[in-house]
Amino acid sequence: MIKYLAALIIIISGLPLNVWSDNSVLLVVDMQKGLLDTQSAQHIAKPMLCEVINNVNDNIRKANAKHIPILYIRNESNNSFQNFFTGNVCKAGSKQAEIDNRVLKDTNALVFVKNSPSTFSNTSFVKYIDENNFDKIFICGLMAEGCINATAMEGLKRHKRFLMVEPAIGSQYIWLKNWMIKKYRKKGLQIVSGL
Repeated sequence: MIKYLAALIIIISGLPLNVWSDNSVLLVVDMQKGLLDTQSAQHIAKPMLCEVINNVNDNIRKANAKHIPILYIRNESNNSFQNFFTGNVCKAGSKQAEIDNRVLKDTNALVFVKNSPSTFSNTSFVKYIDENNFDKIFICGLMAEGCINATAMEGLKRHKRFLMVEPAIGSQYIWLKNWMIKKYRKKGLQIVSGL
């Protein structure tokens, strides 16, 4: 019923019908100050920093143009052991846990906070994804070997269709990102260059 009402609103407003032709969402995962600071204890590989930020921003712009919802995901840790070994890069309540200023912010976007690698650990996120029954879940952000992987693998278990936006995914090491992309393919995840 809601999709029919949405289509009627689009027709009345004069927008092209293909605006909502598929039910997609863009996840922007862990693009946080601490993880994008190449001086922190755990961070993105310096050679890919600018490329990943630019590609994430490009996909945020494309999502906005296509009226695709954007979900920002933040990792916040209350685990003192984990915070000690990561140099507090995602310590709950810290400046380092905030979305980095170089990342475009969509004021209409929802922000979900998690405290474990998989975004599916946040029950509000799970409810939102399930209620909206998204056909395609585009994912970008950090880290290929960490939270991106954990979220996509959990999504597969839940029979969700994930599309990995390869140029907009970062890692601590270039070789590790390349290895993870191969792993994603073997698991049946679709690798795409963008929205």
